[in-house]
Amino acid sequence: MNQDKVLSSLSLCKKAGLLACGEFQVEEAVKSGKGHLVILAEDAGPRVKKDVTDMCNYYEVDVREYGSRDSLGRAAGKEYLSQVCVTDEKFSESITQKMEVSYGKNENS
Repeated sequence: MNQDKVLSSLSLCKKAGLLACGEFQVEEAVKSGKGHLVILAEDAGPRVKKDVTDMCNYYEVDVREYGSRDSLGRAAGKEYLSQVCVTDEKFSESITQKMEVSYGKNENS
């Protein structure tokens, strides 16, 4: 059920124009400093995971794995997506908290 809350929040971000979807938009958001949280699908390919993780580490953007390509895609109104980037700080904090609850973590980052 918490996963539904995360995906619902991503859907709301998309409707508000605060979600970058796909490789090129995510890269642009991160490199321009607009990205606050990058979410990778758990079933994304190893090359995609490495490339995105390296980029996010370099630009000091939080990156997490969550959901499947299908579920991320549905949340963003697409067929499937391996990566999305939240471009609003408050939304990214809210989504991060929901992800931690979903995974049973109570960490304050």
